[in-house]
Amino acid sequence: IGRLYPLHVFVLLLWVPYIALKGYRYHVQGFTGGDDPFALNDLRSFVTTLFLLNGVGLQDRQSWNFPSWTISVELFTYFVFFALVVTAGRRYRPVHALLTSVVAYVILFVLGKDTLLKSVDFGFFRCAGGFFLGVFVHSLSASARGVSVGPRLGSLLELLVIGAAVEAVILSEGSKVFEMLAFVTFAVVILTFTLSTRGVVSRFLCTRPMLLVGTLSYSIYMVHALIYNVALNVWEYVLKLPVQPNVGGGAGKSIVSAMSPLINVLMILIILAVAYVTYTLIEKPWRDRFRALSERLGEMRVRGRRPT
Repeated sequence: IGRLYPLHVFVLLLWVPYIALKGYRYHVQGFTGGDDPFALNDLRSFVTTLFLLNGVGLQDRQSWNFPSWTISVELFTYFVFFALVVTAGRRYRPVHALLTSVVAYVILFVLGKDTLLKSVDFGFFRCAGGFFLGVFVHSLSASARGVSVGPRLGSLLELLVIGAAVEAVILSEGSKVFEMLAFVTFAVVILTFTLSTRGVVSRFLCTRPMLLVGTLSYSIYMVHALIYNVALNVWEYVLKLPVQPNVGGGAGKSIVSAMSPLINVLMILIILAVAYVTYTLIEKPWRDRFRALSERLGEMRVRGRRPT
């Protein structure tokens, strides 16, 4: 909660003036260059998003800071993990995590109809399947800590599993079976990189710039949608430059320009800069505050158990 929630609320509040301005232009100025922003981003969806209930079936579509639906299901998955560990106690074994993952993926497969890439409806099962599979992968990694993989073999394994993951994603288009294969393949990728730290890809990922990107990853994820949407609106309605529907029939639009590669680089730099600010001023301080509070509560609990 300390890491996820403060940044979530901050970014959500940044969306309010953006949506309000779009609503003013649509309803007051009569600008009809798009859909009614208040129809998608209404008060009810704001409340459910504020309390991270936007990924557990209370909404029928993504709204406001739409990437936050994953934070919703992530938080509830943490609750399930906590309940599992506390209930099992000393009897907890990694196989329990694997079985939980299998059950979640089976439910997702049955309820998912044409795709497993669910969000606001059955996204919880998608998240739980991946999370508990990750818990099981972590246990495998911990038990194989003594395994040593040389640079050449490590590089080969890393490139092979990355290639397999890319191929699985390509094949997953329109196929629930291959979507599931992509999930499992990504788990193999994670396991491979925890065992191999001297391969060519591992060494690249351990450089300072890439470690910084990893550190900022949550802030990057939370701020990128708003930055992109604002830039797209400036491009289309202020600069009057062309846009096109997203490739593959997805929602939204894309900038059309011969300078698209340069624009993409500029957007990435802007997102990284904003993410660095939000990480430094919001994410990290609040995470540290909640961690300190948790430690104090733990110490008080231990002292309360000691005999007087």
